[in-house]
Amino acid sequence: MSYSKFFFLIMTLSVMFALSCCERGEMAQEKVQENQQSDIQSAHLESLSNKHIYFAHQSVGFNILKGVKEIESQFSNFTLNISEIKNDIEDTAGLYHSTIGGNGSPKSKIDDFTQRLHNGIGEKADIAALKLCYVDITHRTNVREVFEYYSNSIESIKSKFPNLQIVHFTVPLKKTEITWKTRIKKITGKDIIWEYDDNVKRNEYNEMIINTYQGKDPIFDIAKIESTYPDGTRSQFTRNGKKHYSMAADYTNDGGHLNKYGRRKVAEQFLLFLANVDK
Repeated sequence: MSYSKFFFLIMTLSVMFALSCCERGEMAQEKVQENQQSDIQSAHLESLSNKHIYFAHQSVGFNILKGVKEIESQFSNFTLNISEIKNDIEDTAGLYHSTIGGNGSPKSKIDDFTQRLHNGIGEKADIAALKLCYVDITHRTNVREVFEYYSNSIESIKSKFPNLQIVHFTVPLKKTEITWKTRIKKITGKDIIWEYDDNVKRNEYNEMIINTYQGKDPIFDIAKIESTYPDGTRSQFTRNGKKHYSMAADYTNDGGHLNKYGRRKVAEQFLLFLANVDK
């Protein structure tokens, strides 16, 4: 057998072995404490009944809201007013939401969010939150530039609406697609780019959100929820010696949007989170 054929055989066997290992990939046994669905009581939902909440989002936001409605349906004695709006919210308390900007253009979403608040929502809402999408932050994104644009806009909003509570979202993650080429590159020590770098950028942006606003404003860390498996371990990988997180495979069917398990998990945490945000 020639050396090249022998090397190819060894590489193939190595890849087959890697594929037979845990499908979660490089995942440390890092346990995370979090609220479970059983913790949601009528009292949590009732605490939302006097809050005017504005939620600006795109497609993953609809996944979350679907999960919220599924949870709400289990409480026969309570109805949460969930309304999609275009320009303004009503006097009645509720969870008002709208799609904003264009996917892949985070600045357009930030501008749209800001404009809607200035057009009337900012005067009526108790809580307002903007959720960017995973498509808004990719390996091509200048995350520092986007974050500074966001933070400057938020400061402007706060000065205009001092009674409005801003809730910050981390950016949702995607599942890391591990291919045969990825595993071979990992084994041979070659650089891996396409499978990891989008999530690397999202992790960088999320760190900026947390480092800037933690202890100052409420942060809904959707990335942490999405990357945490039911047993408390987290889906993660290492890039250039640094740990980063990715979406847990359990919560998505297409690698990015939330499936029925994922939307339930995120919706549960979202409701508990909102119930504890002071208006």
